[in-house]
Amino acid sequence: MQRGDRMLTLPAEEGARQLVLILLADAETAATRLARATGAEPLHDFRVAVRRLRSLMRALRPWLPHLKRRHERRLGRLARSTNQVRDAQVHLAWLRGPGRQVAIASRRAGYELVVSRLETRLHQGPLATELVERFRRLGTKLTRRLHRSVPAGPDALGVVMAKLLRAQREAFTTRMALVGGAADQEGAHRARIEGKRLRYLLEPTRSWRSAGARRLLARLKDAQTALGELHDAHVLSVELADALSSAPETKTRRPVPQADPRPGIVALAVRLTRHRNAMHAAVERQWRASEMAQLAQDVEAVAAALETATRGET
Repeated sequence: MQRGDRMLTLPAEEGARQLVLILLADAETAATRLARATGAEPLHDFRVAVRRLRSLMRALRPWLPHLKRRHERRLGRLARSTNQVRDAQVHLAWLRGPGRQVAIASRRAGYELVVSRLETRLHQGPLATELVERFRRLGTKLTRRLHRSVPAGPDALGVVMAKLLRAQREAFTTRMALVGGAADQEGAHRARIEGKRLRYLLEPTRSWRSAGARRLLARLKDAQTALGELHDAHVLSVELADALSSAPETKTRRPVPQADPRPGIVALAVRLTRHRNAMHAAVERQWRASEMAQLAQDVEAVAAALETATRGET
């Protein structure tokens, strides 16, 4: 996505319109790749593009009067409809990597049961063609609305973006402070979402005169990666608990004894808990109090640079 300093000086309504149109075009490109199954992870790329579009629409809602909350909700439903497939892909990657070490003879039945359940999920989500069709129908409506004229307000886009960045930094800091520990699934998930929203607000500033924006984005990406792995571990732990509770009882009658899957599932859960705790520790190291103070300084520097560029100062 290419941005220019000139966009900062536009009325917020016009700048917001142009930003969302660019993000809409980015999502259409991702949709085309998904339809053609090109790229390393076309579904992941499509999900990210849709989330980024929805996040900016949400943040800039006051300056996009022709777009409604229902449009954001439709984008949200579209992204969530892929959660099951994406989660299965991520969990299978872990099981075939670190998790595979538990697949010894006495535990193989449990390991294979969990893998089988997740492989089944891969085929239960919407087809790529369906996803792309749904997105394009909505995209056509959004494009039409975004080309309607809007009266200009008093604020320039740079001023608005600076305010949004400061507010979102505060939201992220607050949520991170509320994470209750490695087992706090909801708290970590909310912090991850607020971090994503801050990152999506920062991304358009990369080619603007925003001091440290690229470095700040790299740090937020690292935090998102650790929080994402923590979230994946939480979700997989629920899957393992469900698999354990529904595991078939051991059959010892002849002619063919059935292996007990439960030891393998328990072994996976133990290993996953260690992984989850390690991811939480990584988040704690990255975002202790001193790092949060530095984050506040960095976001303020970016916000101030946006305001300076808006005023045409040097």
